[in-house]
Amino acid sequence: AAMPLKTGTWKCNVSGTAVDLIINGVDAEGSVSGTFEGFQIIGIWDEATLRLSFAKKSLYGPLPEDLVLATFFTGYLFPTPRQPAPGDDFVWTLAGSYQSCDRNQLQMNLGNSRRSTFGWFAQIEESQ
Repeated sequence: AAMPLKTGTWKCNVSGTAVDLIINGVDAEGSVSGTFEGFQIIGIWDEATLRLSFAKKSLYGPLPEDLVLATFFTGYLFPTPRQPAPGDDFVWTLAGSYQSCDRNQLQMNLGNSRRSTFGWFAQIEESQ
């Protein structure tokens, strides 16, 4: 059964920090639009594997064109409970890892060149 990626505000835990992932939409090719921590994302939703991959743009420098892709996230979608009964509320969860490839981003995550991959998850509730 197809499981589209739910749009709306997902509540995230990124290495212990609460942030919002806002999914605005997914087009027919799987391109995802939205924001993460208020920054624009570039993403792909793979419905066959239930995998969301996205890069967060981060602002370095005084101008809007100084946006760079510095952090890359991958998460897999599953519902809780796994097979909700009709009429029951359930929670969608995306869980996975992210990798920073920028020294400033690593320092903010208490990482370094030997530890550049971290865990994250995001959840959104849905009523049937």
